[in-house]
Amino acid sequence: MVNDPIALSLEKRKLWRRAATRWLELLTSRDLTATEMDWVLARRDYCTRKTKRAEPLIDSGVIHGAPNSFIYDYFGFLRK
Repeated sequence: MVNDPIALSLEKRKLWRRAATRWLELLTSRDLTATEMDWVLARRDYCTRKTKRAEPLIDSGVIHGAPNSFIYDYFGFLRK
């Protein structure tokens, strides 16, 4: 295990992209054994996977739920 307080601090604050970048910097700036390199790459991959965004709440360009029902109720002529 490679102990880097900066990268671990970034992870703790959920700054995943910055942490992944920090792990990459460590990979190129230190003399690491093959095991340590594998560990750093796995940790970087972990941080990168955490950055994946959730799917949007919008489906086919229409927001579902309260906003549309409000518009239809307020503007009666928009009813289907």
